[in-house]
Amino acid sequence: MGVFAITLKALGIEVAMTESLKYYGAAFTALFNYISKQGVNIINYDPFEAEPLGAKYDFVTVMAVLEHYPHSLRVLMRNLISLMKAEGSIYLEVPNIAYWPKRWNLLHGHSPLTPIRDVYQSEIPFIGHHHEFTISELRSLAGLVDLTIEREFFYTYSPRDTVLKRIVNRPMAAMIQWMAPKTRECVAILCHKRQNREPNDG
Repeated sequence: MGVFAITLKALGIEVAMTESLKYYGAAFTALFNYISKQGVNIINYDPFEAEPLGAKYDFVTVMAVLEHYPHSLRVLMRNLISLMKAEGSIYLEVPNIAYWPKRWNLLHGHSPLTPIRDVYQSEIPFIGHHHEFTISELRSLAGLVDLTIEREFFYTYSPRDTVLKRIVNRPMAAMIQWMAPKTRECVAILCHKRQNREPNDG
């Protein structure tokens, strides 16, 4: 919806966002026009395609994107890294397949993957979650493309209840997620380029 980009622009930061407009037709024209009027530069670009964009940025964010792609992330990661300045950073955020409620449900015979009914009823291609990550996988992805991890993040944002209500209503789940950050809903890493090395395409 462009909220993050608009907020950054309102704070005085020059910001651009990429969207592959061919997937939307005219469905979001009014939204994209509004975002542009707020001073956000919308670039019609699909980073999953083969050609790098050519622009360079201090900070690149990729949030709630990787899990929607069913194929190799090699081209995407190469293109994302090409967007970073030499001293730039990249923030990658994904849903955690090891989220505590998913672990609990799996013990009771429920898959942590997208329900097959949702996949079956979708059009082709299915654009939901194909691969959610663990923090270990996110670390491996960073290593595959020669990124150095500066910091890791673990958080849960979906529950609508207050923290106190979650503790009272689901004390075990609240305690486990507090004590074991790897069981929280989302995982993210902040990275920079490994110095004097090109991204590993192989």
